[in-house]
Amino acid sequence: MAFGHTLVRRSLDLSTVTTLATATIDITQLFIVGDLLYYNSRTAFAEPIYNTISRTTLQPGPQTGGSGRVYPRLAVAPSSRRVFIPNGEKLALDTEGRFAALERPLHTHAFPGGSKVFISPDEQ
Repeated sequence: MAFGHTLVRRSLDLSTVTTLATATIDITQLFIVGDLLYYNSRTAFAEPIYNTISRTTLQPGPQTGGSGRVYPRLAVAPSSRRVFIPNGEKLALDTEGRFAALERPLHTHAFPGGSKVFISPDEQ
């Protein structure tokens, strides 16, 4: 879980807290794909960089992002390794866990601007 600048791991009985990472500004997103826990922090003027931590070793993993785009809301499809964005775009994740190809819909004007993204059970 994240509290402001700090990403922590709590025991199930909530008796112990282990600090996993400290960011320079507030952590605003957390999501999991496979073994990697992704977290980001950004300001209104900076594009997000997603850092990762291995869930099994608790060691830092690859950084991803830096595409010049800001993704305020994401929905993750873990088994298909895709990240969905409200405007209909999809980001694929490579085998290392970095954002790879950005898939744009053919007709972006056909999608209304939404504030939330939902994924169906078949991850579409």
